[in-house]
Amino acid sequence: MIEPDAEAWYDILINPPQDINCAFPAYLFNEPIHLRQQPCQRFTTFYLFHKRRKRAEARFSFFVQDGKAVSPCRATFGSIEIHPSLPQQALDFFIQTINQYAVNRGVTEIHIKSYPFCYAPEPATHLTASLTREGYQISLTELNYHIPITLTPFESLLHASEKRRLKKCIGHGFVFAEELDPDLSAIYQMVKDTRLKGGFPISLSYTDFEQLFLRFPGIYQVFTVKDSNRIIALTVTVRINQDILYNFYPADDPEYRHFSPAVLLMKGVYEHGQEQQYSILDLGIATDQGEPNYGLIRFKRFIGGKSSLKLSFIKQIATP
Repeated sequence: MIEPDAEAWYDILINPPQDINCAFPAYLFNEPIHLRQQPCQRFTTFYLFHKRRKRAEARFSFFVQDGKAVSPCRATFGSIEIHPSLPQQALDFFIQTINQYAVNRGVTEIHIKSYPFCYAPEPATHLTASLTREGYQISLTELNYHIPITLTPFESLLHASEKRRLKKCIGHGFVFAEELDPDLSAIYQMVKDTRLKGGFPISLSYTDFEQLFLRFPGIYQVFTVKDSNRIIALTVTVRINQDILYNFYPADDPEYRHFSPAVLLMKGVYEHGQEQQYSILDLGIATDQGEPNYGLIRFKRFIGGKSSLKLSFIKQIATP
């Protein structure tokens, strides 16, 4: 049942023509500018709009493909963004309305890949409770790692073994830098080689990869560790919002792997995060379709990473 109090205080706006004042932490992958470049047909966006406060307190977008509503089409996550103090009954009302909209348009399934709990622990908990109460099932549980960015020096976060590796990299003269004019073709090739050798596909073509830098200047950045002029480790980061920096596409040179230059790389990225006043460095998942990568878990823990859940949901909709 829809709570009458929620319906009295809130409107649901669907694809409004004007910009909406949003009162929740917004994430890049759910912004219209990012949704428009995802390779699916037209998306639908819902806003939970507080009538008196004249602001949106929740947002959700999905694409419909072959009768299935998906969030996202192609991104690290989609899901429902919510104000930290949003009443539970208002969130339930929002999800119920989305479900009914999907039913009315013949959608047979709704798929939602959500953000890590570390982004917003309490809202993510309430969202999970609401989704499961409204008939969604958890379809995938991933283990995500992040480093809280504080005034604490990076070295203080490290396990003793990683401190030794960091010292070794510095002793060999390896240098961290932000690439202000990166050779995107070379960067992409190194990322592709690293992922394929690790048994993971690369989700983007080179053209799509290049377009991210052209469409989102300053949002996608490249950081490297070099031995003289040779790149031996790199990562592509994404500014999710003013608080969160995401370690999107790490890669390394297998000939230098025994040095573990990724530790020096993460030191540099962490310190960049301190300078830019981020609060979270998202290291990404350490599982593959829910299966743990024990070596990756160990590495992320040993550089100060903290774990949180990253859930995906599915709702089967009965057809008449």
